[in-house]
Amino acid sequence: MSEPQMPVNPRFLKWIVIILGILIVVGIVVIGVTIASRLSKMAERQEAEKQAELAALQPKPVEPAWAMTGGLTFPENVTVALEAGENVAAAQMVPQGLLLTIQRGGETTGLLLVSPDGTVRSRFTIIRPE
Repeated sequence: MSEPQMPVNPRFLKWIVIILGILIVVGIVVIGVTIASRLSKMAERQEAEKQAELAALQPKPVEPAWAMTGGLTFPENVTVALEAGENVAAAQMVPQGLLLTIQRGGETTGLLLVSPDGTVRSRFTIIRPE
């Protein structure tokens, strides 16, 4: 049997071992950093999902009627002429102005649309067949 041969240059072998050791350490560091960053992203995603669930459970604020109509404002005094025996049964803000429900003798007889400048924009009359 022949004896194992020693490398011709032991210094060269020593440098190869050192370089491979450094590469192993760098590889382990890269793997550790990758795992840590993925864990932190997962935690951030879970926190964002939790915040979204909490936000969905929060009651939505109720907007005032003027906000739903784009902040329409009316003059201080608005005069609406009603026919004899008519009363305003309800008022509702709509994007075009103020919608008044008119009743006569307990029955709704029409609708008035008052524009933001205070003028009656439209009068809708309800006719019921008898």
